Amino acid sequence: MKSNESPAKYVITGITGQVGGAVARSLLAEDKPVRAVVRDAPMGAAGVFFLLPPTFDPSPGFPEARAQIEAAAGD
Repeated sequence: MKSNESPAKYVITGITGQVGGAVARSLLAEDKPVRAVVRDAPMGAAGVFFLLPPTFDPSPGFPEARAQIEAAAGD
């Protein structure tokens, strides 16, 4: 990492919810840098925690989840 670069952050969606909030608190307790997703595309992150809404009867191959992941990735 170059001296002018900030350390990689962990990007959390749903940070105000129970699961996302718990993930953020755990990372912060370990002094890890955390960033909440607020519709900002250039995240510059080491990883993303993305909690998908439940699909109780998924189709074979999980196309519903794959579509949500692709939309979030912006690819």
